[in-house]
This record gives sequence, C-alpha cells and structure tokens, in this order.
Amino acid sequence: MIVISPSELRGNLKKYLDLAEKERIVIQRGKKETFELRKTERISEGSFLTTLKI
Repeated sequence: MIVISPSELRGNLKKYLDLAEKERIVIQRGKKETFELRKTERISEGSFLTTLKI
C-alpha cells in the first residue's frame, strides 16, 4: 500500500495509475478524508450514469 497526497497524485498521475494495477494507492486529503485509487473493469456509460446520484 502506498499513501500519497493529492498534490503528489496530480504531479505524477501516470505513475500512480500504472502502480494502481498492482498495488493499493491511498490518497490522504487532510486528516479526515481518505480515498483509494484502484483499477476496475471498464464501466459502460449507461450503467455508470444510472448509479450516479447527483
């Protein structure tokens, strides 16, 4: 597992997208917010839009 900041992700996006294929990437935003970057199967546009709640 790799823990990075949002600014590190912005500066090295390709690097972390490549690493996400094999390793868990956690983005720590401040002290309270945490996100995970991971590779998934391709999502069709229709299924994505029906599950997205705006």
